[in-house]
Amino acid sequence: MTDPIITLTSDFGLQDYYVGAMKGVIARIAPRAHVIDISHDIGAQNVAHGAFVLHYAAREFPPTTVHCAIVDPGVGSARRALAFTSATHLWVGPDNGLLSFAFNQVEGSIYAIDSTRLPPVRQSATFHGRDLFAPAAARLSDGVPLDEIGTPITDPILLPSATCQLGDDFVEGHIIHIDQFGNLVSNIPRHVLDKLGEDPSIRVGSTARINGLNTTYADVAPGQLLALIGSADLVEISVNQGHAARQLGIELAAPIRIELSHT
Repeated sequence: MTDPIITLTSDFGLQDYYVGAMKGVIARIAPRAHVIDISHDIGAQNVAHGAFVLHYAAREFPPTTVHCAIVDPGVGSARRALAFTSATHLWVGPDNGLLSFAFNQVEGSIYAIDSTRLPPVRQSATFHGRDLFAPAAARLSDGVPLDEIGTPITDPILLPSATCQLGDDFVEGHIIHIDQFGNLVSNIPRHVLDKLGEDPSIRVGSTARINGLNTTYADVAPGQLLALIGSADLVEISVNQGHAARQLGIELAAPIRIELSHT
Protein backbone atom coordinates (compact mmCIF):
# COMPACT_ATOMS: atom_id res chain seq x y z
CA MET A 1 0.00 0.00 0.00
CA THR A 2 1.44 3.38 -1.03
CA ASP A 3 1.70 6.24 1.39
CA PRO A 4 -1.29 8.62 1.26
CA ILE A 5 -0.91 12.02 -0.40
CA ILE A 6 -2.22 15.29 1.03
CA THR A 7 -1.94 18.49 -1.00
CA LEU A 8 -2.01 21.96 0.52
CA THR A 9 -3.24 25.11 -1.21
CA SER A 10 -3.56 28.43 0.59
CA ASP A 11 -3.07 32.19 0.55
CA PHE A 12 -0.75 31.99 3.58
CA GLY A 13 2.54 32.69 1.79
CA LEU A 14 5.74 31.24 3.20
CA GLN A 15 7.17 33.98 5.41
CA ASP A 16 4.93 33.14 8.39
CA TYR A 17 4.54 29.98 10.47
CA TYR A 18 1.13 29.01 9.12
CA VAL A 19 2.09 26.42 6.50
CA GLY A 20 4.68 24.84 8.78
CA ALA A 21 2.15 24.54 11.60
CA MET A 22 -0.33 22.76 9.33
CA LYS A 23 2.33 20.31 8.21
CA GLY A 24 3.25 19.67 11.84
CA VAL A 25 -0.36 18.79 12.69
CA ILE A 26 -0.57 16.43 9.71
CA ALA A 27 2.74 14.77 10.64
CA ARG A 28 1.47 14.17 14.18
CA ILE A 29 -1.89 12.69 13.15
CA ALA A 30 -0.92 10.93 9.90
CA PRO A 31 2.87 10.43 9.93
CA ARG A 32 2.78 8.27 6.78
CA ALA A 33 1.19 11.00 4.67
CA HIS A 34 3.23 12.56 1.90
CA VAL A 35 2.42 16.31 1.90
CA ILE A 36 2.74 18.21 -1.40
CA ASP A 37 2.36 21.98 -1.70
CA ILE A 38 0.32 23.09 -4.70
CA SER A 39 0.63 26.80 -3.94
CA HIS A 40 0.70 29.15 -0.97
CA ASP A 41 0.85 32.27 -3.15
CA ILE A 42 -2.87 32.51 -3.85
CA GLY A 43 -3.94 36.15 -3.78
CA ALA A 44 -4.94 37.15 -0.26
CA GLN A 45 -8.55 36.08 0.34
CA ASN A 46 -9.01 35.56 -3.42
CA VAL A 47 -11.30 32.53 -3.51
CA ALA A 48 -11.65 32.48 -7.30
CA HIS A 49 -7.86 32.48 -7.74
CA GLY A 50 -7.53 29.59 -5.29
CA ALA A 51 -10.26 27.62 -7.04
CA PHE A 52 -8.58 28.04 -10.43
CA VAL A 53 -5.12 26.99 -9.24
CA LEU A 54 -6.41 24.02 -7.27
CA HIS A 55 -8.70 22.83 -10.07
CA TYR A 56 -5.99 22.61 -12.70
CA ALA A 57 -3.29 21.23 -10.42
CA ALA A 58 -5.42 18.66 -8.59
CA ARG A 59 -6.43 16.78 -11.73
CA GLU A 60 -2.82 15.59 -12.17
CA PHE A 61 -2.77 13.72 -8.84
CA PRO A 62 -3.49 10.00 -8.37
CA PRO A 63 -6.78 8.63 -6.99
CA THR A 64 -7.42 8.92 -3.23
CA THR A 65 -5.31 12.09 -2.93
CA VAL A 66 -6.65 14.39 -0.21
CA HIS A 67 -6.72 18.06 -1.25
CA CYS A 68 -6.73 20.50 1.67
CA ALA A 69 -7.40 24.07 0.54
CA ILE A 70 -7.58 27.19 2.70
CA VAL A 71 -8.51 30.54 1.19
CA ASP A 72 -10.87 31.58 3.89
CA PRO A 73 -12.01 35.20 4.34
CA GLY A 74 -14.79 33.93 6.64
CA VAL A 75 -12.54 32.12 9.12
CA GLY A 76 -14.08 32.13 12.59
CA SER A 77 -17.54 32.98 11.31
CA ALA A 78 -20.53 30.67 10.90
CA ARG A 79 -19.29 29.45 7.51
CA ARG A 80 -19.06 25.66 7.35
CA ALA A 81 -16.02 23.48 6.72
CA LEU A 82 -16.55 20.85 4.03
CA ALA A 83 -15.24 17.39 3.20
CA PHE A 84 -16.33 15.16 0.33
CA THR A 85 -15.22 12.76 -2.38
CA SER A 86 -15.21 13.81 -6.02
CA ALA A 87 -13.51 12.35 -9.10
CA THR A 88 -11.80 9.73 -6.88
CA HIS A 89 -10.16 12.45 -4.74
CA LEU A 90 -11.02 13.71 -1.27
CA TRP A 91 -11.51 17.44 -0.73
CA VAL A 92 -11.34 19.53 2.45
CA GLY A 93 -11.91 23.27 2.64
CA PRO A 94 -14.21 26.15 3.62
CA ASP A 95 -17.74 26.42 2.31
CA ASN A 96 -17.19 29.60 0.31
CA GLY A 97 -17.04 28.35 -3.29
CA LEU A 98 -13.36 27.40 -3.19
CA LEU A 99 -14.19 23.76 -3.96
CA SER A 100 -17.34 24.29 -6.02
CA PHE A 101 -15.67 23.19 -9.27
CA ALA A 102 -15.58 19.67 -7.81
CA PHE A 103 -19.23 19.49 -6.80
CA ASN A 104 -20.45 18.20 -10.18
CA GLN A 105 -18.60 14.90 -9.68
CA VAL A 106 -19.36 14.33 -6.00
CA GLU A 107 -19.49 10.68 -5.00
CA GLY A 108 -21.97 10.36 -2.14
CA SER A 109 -22.68 13.29 0.16
CA ILE A 110 -20.94 16.56 0.96
CA TYR A 111 -20.21 16.73 4.69
CA ALA A 112 -19.96 19.65 7.10
CA ILE A 113 -16.98 18.87 9.32
CA ASP A 114 -17.67 18.63 13.05
CA SER A 115 -14.57 19.74 14.96
CA THR A 116 -15.63 17.69 17.99
CA ARG A 117 -15.07 14.51 15.93
CA LEU A 118 -11.44 15.37 15.16
CA PRO A 119 -8.30 14.75 17.23
CA PRO A 120 -7.82 17.42 19.90
CA VAL A 121 -5.60 20.27 18.70
CA ARG A 122 -5.14 23.93 19.54
CA GLN A 123 -8.30 25.98 19.07
CA SER A 124 -8.16 29.41 17.46
CA ALA A 125 -10.96 31.36 15.80
CA THR A 126 -8.47 32.70 13.25
CA PHE A 127 -6.46 29.62 12.20
CA HIS A 128 -8.77 26.87 11.06
CA GLY A 129 -6.09 25.71 8.63
CA ARG A 130 -4.17 24.29 11.57
CA ASP A 131 -7.02 23.51 13.94
CA LEU A 132 -9.74 22.16 11.62
CA PHE A 133 -8.74 21.55 7.99
CA ALA A 134 -5.33 19.95 8.57
CA PRO A 135 -6.67 17.48 11.18
CA ALA A 136 -9.60 16.59 8.92
CA ALA A 137 -7.32 16.00 5.93
CA ALA A 138 -4.98 13.89 8.06
CA ARG A 139 -7.79 11.72 9.34
CA LEU A 140 -9.21 11.19 5.86
CA SER A 141 -5.78 10.25 4.52
CA ASP A 142 -5.70 7.51 7.15
CA GLY A 143 -8.89 6.04 5.72
CA VAL A 144 -11.39 7.43 8.23
CA PRO A 145 -14.85 7.57 6.58
CA LEU A 146 -16.37 10.96 5.86
CA ASP A 147 -19.41 10.25 8.02
CA GLU A 148 -17.13 9.89 11.05
CA ILE A 149 -15.95 13.50 10.84
CA GLY A 150 -19.10 15.31 9.71
CA THR A 151 -22.77 15.39 8.80
CA PRO A 152 -24.26 15.57 5.28
CA ILE A 153 -25.42 18.89 3.80
CA THR A 154 -27.26 19.66 0.57
CA ASP A 155 -26.61 23.40 0.04
CA PRO A 156 -22.89 24.13 -0.45
CA ILE A 157 -21.92 27.59 -1.68
CA LEU A 158 -21.06 27.88 -5.37
CA LEU A 159 -18.86 30.39 -7.15
CA PRO A 160 -20.66 32.25 -9.96
CA SER A 161 -20.71 30.21 -13.15
CA ALA A 162 -17.80 30.76 -15.53
CA THR A 163 -19.61 29.24 -18.49
CA CYS A 164 -18.93 30.83 -21.88
CA GLN A 165 -21.70 31.58 -24.39
CA LEU A 166 -21.65 29.87 -27.80
CA GLY A 167 -23.48 31.22 -30.86
CA ASP A 168 -23.62 30.01 -34.44
CA ASP A 169 -20.40 31.76 -35.44
CA PHE A 170 -18.97 33.15 -32.20
CA VAL A 171 -18.19 32.39 -28.58
CA GLU A 172 -18.10 34.94 -25.77
CA GLY A 173 -16.37 34.56 -22.42
CA HIS A 174 -14.15 36.48 -20.06
CA ILE A 175 -10.73 36.43 -18.44
CA ILE A 176 -10.75 34.23 -15.34
CA HIS A 177 -7.06 34.13 -14.45
CA ILE A 178 -3.91 36.19 -14.90
CA ASP A 179 -0.74 34.28 -14.13
CA GLN A 180 2.56 35.72 -12.91
CA PHE A 181 3.79 36.07 -16.50
CA GLY A 182 0.81 38.28 -17.37
CA ASN A 183 -0.88 35.64 -19.53
CA LEU A 184 -4.64 36.18 -19.76
CA VAL A 185 -6.49 32.90 -19.33
CA SER A 186 -10.08 32.85 -20.54
CA ASN A 187 -12.95 30.54 -19.66
CA ILE A 188 -13.22 29.35 -23.28
CA PRO A 189 -12.12 25.72 -23.58
CA ARG A 190 -10.53 24.09 -26.60
CA HIS A 191 -13.56 21.91 -27.38
CA VAL A 192 -15.79 24.98 -27.72
CA LEU A 193 -13.30 26.80 -29.89
CA ASP A 194 -13.04 23.78 -32.19
CA LYS A 195 -16.65 24.38 -33.22
CA LEU A 196 -15.65 27.67 -34.91
CA GLY A 197 -13.13 26.14 -37.27
CA GLU A 198 -9.63 27.37 -38.05
CA ASP A 199 -8.13 30.88 -37.80
CA PRO A 200 -10.83 32.65 -35.79
CA SER A 201 -10.77 36.37 -35.03
CA ILE A 202 -10.26 37.13 -31.34
CA ARG A 203 -11.17 40.36 -29.55
CA VAL A 204 -10.01 40.97 -25.98
CA GLY A 205 -11.26 43.88 -23.91
CA SER A 206 -12.38 46.90 -25.91
CA THR A 207 -9.47 47.27 -28.33
CA ALA A 208 -7.12 44.28 -28.78
CA ARG A 209 -7.71 42.06 -31.80
CA ILE A 210 -5.81 38.91 -32.83
CA ASN A 211 -6.25 36.91 -36.01
CA GLY A 212 -5.89 33.17 -35.57
CA LEU A 213 -4.27 30.93 -32.99
CA ASN A 214 -0.63 30.10 -32.48
CA THR A 215 0.80 26.93 -31.00
CA THR A 216 3.64 28.33 -28.85
CA TYR A 217 4.74 31.72 -27.54
CA ALA A 218 7.79 31.64 -29.81
CA ASP A 219 5.59 31.56 -32.93
CA VAL A 220 5.65 35.36 -32.88
CA ALA A 221 8.46 37.85 -32.37
CA PRO A 222 9.32 39.05 -28.84
CA GLY A 223 6.87 41.70 -27.68
CA GLN A 224 4.11 40.61 -30.05
CA LEU A 225 0.60 39.63 -28.99
CA LEU A 226 -0.74 36.13 -29.64
CA ALA A 227 -3.52 33.72 -28.72
CA LEU A 228 -3.10 30.02 -28.09
CA ILE A 229 -4.53 27.08 -26.21
CA GLY A 230 -2.69 27.05 -22.89
CA SER A 231 -1.78 24.16 -20.63
CA ALA A 232 -5.22 24.21 -18.99
CA ASP A 233 -6.83 23.65 -22.43
CA LEU A 234 -8.28 27.16 -22.30
CA VAL A 235 -7.82 30.05 -24.74
CA GLU A 236 -4.98 32.24 -23.50
CA ILE A 237 -3.85 35.70 -24.60
CA SER A 238 -0.13 36.30 -24.24
CA VAL A 239 2.81 38.44 -25.28
CA ASN A 240 5.98 36.62 -26.25
CA GLN A 241 8.53 37.47 -23.54
CA GLY A 242 6.19 40.17 -22.30
CA HIS A 243 3.25 40.81 -19.97
CA ALA A 244 -0.10 40.78 -21.78
CA ALA A 245 -2.14 42.11 -18.86
CA ARG A 246 0.02 45.23 -18.50
CA GLN A 247 0.51 45.77 -22.21
CA LEU A 248 -3.23 45.63 -22.90
CA GLY A 249 -4.43 47.14 -19.62
CA ILE A 250 -6.62 44.08 -19.11
CA GLU A 251 -7.94 42.94 -15.73
CA LEU A 252 -9.90 39.93 -14.50
CA ALA A 253 -13.42 39.61 -15.92
CA ALA A 254 -12.51 41.49 -19.12
CA PRO A 255 -14.60 40.20 -22.05
CA ILE A 256 -13.23 38.04 -24.84
CA ARG A 257 -15.09 37.28 -28.06
CA ILE A 258 -13.98 34.80 -30.71
CA GLU A 259 -15.62 34.86 -34.14
CA LEU A 260 -15.29 33.12 -37.46
CA SER A 261 -12.61 34.96 -39.39
CA HIS A 262 -15.00 36.08 -42.16
CA THR A 263 -17.22 38.08 -39.79
